[in-house]
Formats: sequence, structure tokens, C-alpha cells
Amino acid sequence: MKVAVAYNNGQIGEHFGHAECFAIYDYQDTNVDSCVKKLIDCTDRHGHQAMADLMRENDVDAVIVSQMGDEARALLLLQQEAELEEIVKLVGYDSLSAPDRLTLESARSVREDYLQQNAFDDTDTYTSNKKQYMMLKMIMAFSKECRSALSNGVKVEKLFALPVSEKIARAKYVPEDQFEAYFKDTLAEIETSVANVVSEEVSA
Repeated sequence: MKVAVAYNNGQIGEHFGHAECFAIYDYQDTNVDSCVKKLIDCTDRHGHQAMADLMRENDVDAVIVSQMGDEARALLLLQQEAELEEIVKLVGYDSLSAPDRLTLESARSVREDYLQQNAFDDTDTYTSNKKQYMMLKMIMAFSKECRSALSNGVKVEKLFALPVSEKIARAKYVPEDQFEAYFKDTLAEIETSVANVVSEEVSA
């Protein structure tokens, strides 16, 4: 397992896209004392895409940083998706763990519900920066809540079946002047619907 730690001025970096360097720890077995450490200078790299590419180039499994925005998380999801799709081609979707299935579903949502635009739809033809931010926020919030629910024993299929996922998918077609209210309502529904599934699982 490879873990990348972002550093700035000798401290754990506050922002993924602005790290001065990454220390990559390669834990080759279960003995945490036996690992290979590599330092990578990032002064010639800037922004989320460049850092996400760096993680992919070094086969990093996890990243430690003080803060990571939704854009950076989305980029990492898309890169993980590409790697997981290769596994699916070799051994099939059913071989994936629940967290990996969630990664694929979250990445699909980023691609289809956030990145793809419909030029033939009047609402989706143009999207303001504010609406883009809120759309991505909903996708990443749902992904985060679902990942937490998995750790409580919830089946990933139950999470995929939640109606709020369709609400997230329809968000791009909501007019700008109605979107802020839609955004707040959807975030609240994400939290309550996932919490309800977790509660059902715990009490079962």
C-alpha cells in the first residue's frame, strides 16, 4: 500500500493542489516499520490535475493532506475509476469490494451528472460557476455519506437505490434561480436518507 503525504515548509500541507512536495510511503507488508519512503518535489507542478496525475503515476492508494476540496477528490475518483475498470475487465464487476463499487458509482456520477452537458437543453447549455460548485458538492457529499454507511455494514445496493441519487442526477436541469433551494434540500435529504438506512441496519 502506498500513502502520499503532502508537505509545505516541513508541515503537512493544507491544500492538495499547492503542496511543495509529497512523501510517498510504500508499505510492502503488514509490518508498518518496514516501508520505503520517497520524496517528490512538486515545485514544478501546480493545481489539482497535476497532483492527481502525480498520484496516478506513483500508484498511490491513499493521500494525507490537511484539506482537500471536492474538485481534487473528484479528479482522484476519476483516476481510481480507470484503474477499477481494468480490474472489472479481467475478473468482473462482482469481484469488487463494496467501497470499490461505490468509487465506480461516484465517478460515474461525476462524469454523467456533473461533467457532461446537454447542448440541446436550455437549462444545461450554460451553468454558472456557483451552480457547478453546488452540483459537485452534492455528488461528493453523497459519496462521503455512503462511504461512512458502508463502514456501518449497510449494503452498497441499498445506497444506490436511494431516491436522492436520482435527485442529484436531475440537478443539472434545475434552473439557476431555483437551484440554491434545490441544493439545500438535496443536501438535507442526503444526510437524512443515508442516516435512516444506517439506523435500519444497526437496529436489525
